[in-house]
Amino acid sequence: HPQTAGQSAILAHRVGAPPEAFSYADLAAQADRLSHALAGLGVQRGDRVAIVMPQRTETAVAYMAVFQLGAVAMPLSQLFGPEALAFRLQDSGACLALCDAASLADLQSVRADCPALRHVVALGAGSADHAWDALLAAAPATLGFDELYASFSALGLEFSDKVKALTGQPIRMTGFMAPP
Repeated sequence: HPQTAGQSAILAHRVGAPPEAFSYADLAAQADRLSHALAGLGVQRGDRVAIVMPQRTETAVAYMAVFQLGAVAMPLSQLFGPEALAFRLQDSGACLALCDAASLADLQSVRADCPALRHVVALGAGSADHAWDALLAAAPATLGFDELYASFSALGLEFSDKVKALTGQPIRMTGFMAPP
C-alpha cells in the first residue's frame, strides 16, 4: 500500500552491527526479485518449496516470494537432522529448498534420496546449486503488467479495474485480501 510502503516492517539486529530497518517496500522489492528467480527455476503454482532458515529478514522475503507464485511454503526446522529433512522432503515432494549456510550441508547430504528436489538455493554459502544473492541480483526488480496479470489469473484472481493497473493507480482485485 503506498501509504505504508516506507514504514519499517522489520528491524534486524545483528551481532556487532547497528539495527537495520527494512520497509515494506524493501521486502516487496526483494520478494519480487526472488519470485522471478524461483519462477525461472521452474517453481509453479502448487509446488512445494522447503524453507530451512532461521528468523531473519531473508526468511520473510522467502515466504513472500513463494506465496506470490502460488507455491506452498514448507517451513522446516534447522534443528532437523538429515533423516528428518529427508523424510519431509520426500513426503512433500518439495522441488526446491531455500536455506542458509547452517542448513546447507544437511540438505546436500540427503539430496540423492529426494528425487523431486531439483534446486537448492543458499544464502551465504558457496556449494549450493544457486547463490541467493546472485539469483536476486540477476532477477528483474518488479513484475510487469503482463506477468502480474498472468500470476493473479493463475491463482484464480481477477483484476477489477485493468485501466487503473496500467495507469499506476492502486490495483483492486477480487478474491485477494491485503493488510490495511
